[in-house]
Amino acid sequence: VTFLVALAIVDDLGAVVVIALFYTEQIHLIPLLLAFISFLVMLSFNRFGIHAVLPYFIIGSVMWLFMLESGVHATIAGVIAALTIPSLPKYEPTTFTDDSKNLFDEYDRYPVATDYTMHERQKAILQNIKDKIDAVGSPSARLEHSMHLPVSLVVIPLFALANAGISIDFASISQTITQDVSIGIIFGLIAGKVIGIAGTSWLAIKLKLASLPENTTMSQIVGVSFLGGIGFTMSIFVAELAFLGNDVLILQAKIGILSASLIAGFIGFFWLKSVSKNISYN
Repeated sequence: VTFLVALAIVDDLGAVVVIALFYTEQIHLIPLLLAFISFLVMLSFNRFGIHAVLPYFIIGSVMWLFMLESGVHATIAGVIAALTIPSLPKYEPTTFTDDSKNLFDEYDRYPVATDYTMHERQKAILQNIKDKIDAVGSPSARLEHSMHLPVSLVVIPLFALANAGISIDFASISQTITQDVSIGIIFGLIAGKVIGIAGTSWLAIKLKLASLPENTTMSQIVGVSFLGGIGFTMSIFVAELAFLGNDVLILQAKIGILSASLIAGFIGFFWLKSVSKNISYN
């Protein structure tokens, strides 16, 4: 699961780089320079230990606007901004434990009022504990936790609906799926992903650059490689850019992407299910 999630993240980052490099018609240097300066400002925030999320959000939004004006696809601004957000906590976990115990002990020294109201010092202690809880988690982890549901339930579905736009005509779908664009995408997402992912993994293992985790087989990597062929959001996004203005080719691309995703998903699922029956875990 970890390998597949990491693979999906790297795959999307690669798609963002492709969009930035190959789907930029004209570059305006001044906005691009200002976007770079915004990036340096965010790096300085990280360097000087600023763990509040708001400054990164403000400068990141400004960088996104500059990137949009530069002609480079603004999608890459989000990736660059994420690289600057601290991934280490401001407060050491061991220190947090000791300090929290002391604060809780101090909190308990105050008697409980008959109406259960807290002493002003107790309120201050609780706020102090809350601040330490926030500080012991990294800003990137806090963002990931807080944005998980909105992104999963709102952003991704809206993105998918906005970019899918497929009118299913079962009378002509068999004809559409046999077009060169559809066939090329199907082979690319299925055979291409398996060859690329499993082949690179096998080569890295043979060259001693990597090793298989315990209780993991190369056959499982092949199964995960099939699942890697499931493409939707970024694949459709790239297709929209690649065939901009040609609705026929865009439709063929989308049909190919959805067909390949279904085929890759089924093959990967049954492959891994079959392989798991033959593996004994210690």
